[in-house]
Amino acid sequence: MWSGGRYVDALSAVQSELRSVATPSLSLQRDLAELLFLNGRVDKAIDAQKAAVSRHPLPSDLVRLAEYQRYRGRWRDANTSLKRALGQVRLLAEYDALTEREWIAIGRIYELQGTDAKIVLAHYRDLQSQYNSLEAHIAVGGLGLATYAYDLAAREYASALEIDAHNQDALTGLLTCFHESGDPRAEEIAARLSEINPNHPQALTIAARRHLDLGKLDAAEEELNRVLETNPVHLEALALKASVHFLRPNAIQHDASQLDASQDDASQDDASQLDATRARVLDFNPRYAEFDRIVGEIAARHYRFEEAVAFLHAAFELDDEDPRIRLDLAVNLLRLGRDEEARHHLASAFTADPYNVHAFNLLEVADEMDTFTTVGNGLWRLRMPSLEADVLSTGMLALLSQASSHYEALYNVTLSRPVIVQMFRNHDSFMVRSTGLPGNAGHLGICFGGLITMDSPRARPTGAANWRQVLWHEFVHVITLQKTKNRMPRWLSEGISVFEETRLDPAWGQRLDPDFRGVLASGYPALADLESYFARPGSATELMFGYFAAGEFVAFYVDAYGFDALVRSLDSIRDGHTAATALVSAAGAAADDIDTGFGEHLRRRCETLRNLPAAADDASTDGPYSEAIRAGDRAVEEGDTQSAAEAYRKAFSLFPDTRGEDGPLRRLARLLATDSAAASTDSLIAVLTQIVSTTSTAWEEARQLASLFAARDDWSSAGEVIEHAFAVAPFHAGVLAERARYAWKSGRLSDAATDYHRLVTVDPARQTEYRLDRAQVLREMDDIAGARREVVALLELTPHYWKAQSLLLELSETAP
Repeated sequence: MWSGGRYVDALSAVQSELRSVATPSLSLQRDLAELLFLNGRVDKAIDAQKAAVSRHPLPSDLVRLAEYQRYRGRWRDANTSLKRALGQVRLLAEYDALTEREWIAIGRIYELQGTDAKIVLAHYRDLQSQYNSLEAHIAVGGLGLATYAYDLAAREYASALEIDAHNQDALTGLLTCFHESGDPRAEEIAARLSEINPNHPQALTIAARRHLDLGKLDAAEEELNRVLETNPVHLEALALKASVHFLRPNAIQHDASQLDASQDDASQDDASQLDATRARVLDFNPRYAEFDRIVGEIAARHYRFEEAVAFLHAAFELDDEDPRIRLDLAVNLLRLGRDEEARHHLASAFTADPYNVHAFNLLEVADEMDTFTTVGNGLWRLRMPSLEADVLSTGMLALLSQASSHYEALYNVTLSRPVIVQMFRNHDSFMVRSTGLPGNAGHLGICFGGLITMDSPRARPTGAANWRQVLWHEFVHVITLQKTKNRMPRWLSEGISVFEETRLDPAWGQRLDPDFRGVLASGYPALADLESYFARPGSATELMFGYFAAGEFVAFYVDAYGFDALVRSLDSIRDGHTAATALVSAAGAAADDIDTGFGEHLRRRCETLRNLPAAADDASTDGPYSEAIRAGDRAVEEGDTQSAAEAYRKAFSLFPDTRGEDGPLRRLARLLATDSAAASTDSLIAVLTQIVSTTSTAWEEARQLASLFAARDDWSSAGEVIEHAFAVAPFHAGVLAERARYAWKSGRLSDAATDYHRLVTVDPARQTEYRLDRAQVLREMDDIAGARREVVALLELTPHYWKAQSLLLELSETAP
């Protein structure tokens, strides 16, 4: 009964057995205590465990007693029990009577006393050298979980399952590892555990957490109620249930007229229920700071960082020695841009737990950021390495000002200032600053509401990303998150950012990827499905499809119901309604009609996938697109430029979302570039223009197109096009030099002078050339003194540079 999750029945059976025997066995007494604990009768469990200890005070039984006492908030009693356990360890050691069970208990004593994790691990490893036992693997797994070493924990739990494939401690440990690390194998382990014990409390709380991530509050509450039916003082379940109340729309205070008539009085009092649950938990265990930490964690996972900090401050007041609370508080303070305050807590967390990888990484990045340059004013604060500040800050500030003036009016929102942007030369530093851990190459920028973190273009291979597109996308998040007070789901915020970046520049946005066919094989998503692609994506392709689908939903919604409906829905979300309710209400349409319309929109948008081969990795399949590509290639081999051009253009029309190096437009551009005829040059300009206007990272094509305009002395067009290259490769010396030259030729002398100044830093090997050009530009600007200073600086480097000497003579004869 116990193994199958029938905890009440199991307790009754043990109690019945106890009544039937005059002297119950020690194991039966332990079972009584454990089942009382599992059923929430903690005081009775403590009494029962004391009875077991009084009969035979083994360290293992005293440790379990201490754990019960801590759970009840009786820390003084728990410390006394641990001291007694240590005394019994010494006594047993004198008689060489330490069994494997007691050896594990010693390790657990170390853990409860906060002993250095390496010492505890060495203790368990000594045990494992003698016994390859189930319990030893589970003990090391538990230590790994406690120290966030999920790889270590997963290996140990897997080893335990090799010994006993049905061990519930090992299964729940592995499930926790996979859940915490975002491993999709969590679902498989959860299913295995459910078959054995459908009522396992840890499995149910993890299921509730997964529902909370998806915003499925009713489903989460259902799982938690199953835990609390058996154990009404399951503290984690109570904290998670309080999180449900926190996330419920009606936890926000409303004007009564704004509430739907269908919402009853009970559902309108979630804020009070949260407070009542907290009071109940702290009455049971006044030191259970984990309650506020858990609610704060859930709040942060929903981007409610201000509220998360408030909960974590409350947790810190209850327990200022817990390094996990300090770390969580620091991370959320960082997300609010409160770096100095966060750093204090990070340092304390790392001092208390020097093996905490998150704290160590964040402190390393904080040291790196001490070298950053800060640029901005009361509206914007940019923090970045000095070279990034020199090359990019002016353009970034202009872009942010443009976006702000446009979107604050469009979305009827006034932003909190300043908006902070932090740019990192190293991608791992960006990820650590944003998430605490390095890696995850897919992220280019992250927005927390008033703070944007992002990669520098130097953090990626040249041509990998468009910094203007990334910054614009993230700034739209600032608009939508602040408008809704961070209460909107991630899918909608991402969808609006994709929609808005595409509206600004058709070359931006999210493309239709051939790999999406695998995701679409199960059908087109409905409104309710969109969050799952972000909360628990099954693959990187699913996540990218989520961006695509969310952007397409917003495009469909605005087209069908109007932009004002979208803005009204954001107001409604801010006021506490769910995204689905807000979108349906603002549209004035039935939810089923919205899903139907969205499905039809996606089918039309994805129609061109039919033109591709049936399977991307199956050479035996074919399609109109690949047939057109092959026809173009054959025409090239035959020297038939016209037929090749027609075939490549046809291929592009069959699948316009293609952007690869071997895409039809790029094939056509390479073909036309080999023909020097004037007509081909005109055609090449047209094709390159199409590539640049539809591909956000086409920097090489932008340079090529700009040079063609320059060859015709069309400096204005050349200068305009080179901006596309600068948005992708701003630190490429060739791009920056061309940008300076085109600005000079088109009369934008100040811009040219600035870029030549930047080139001295970006490409110091050619600084003599850049300094001379800058001096000449300054002379044309009538800045004779500035031009002289530039030439003198140049001659200090290369005293015999004749051109510089000649220019200095000319400048000396010019009136200042």
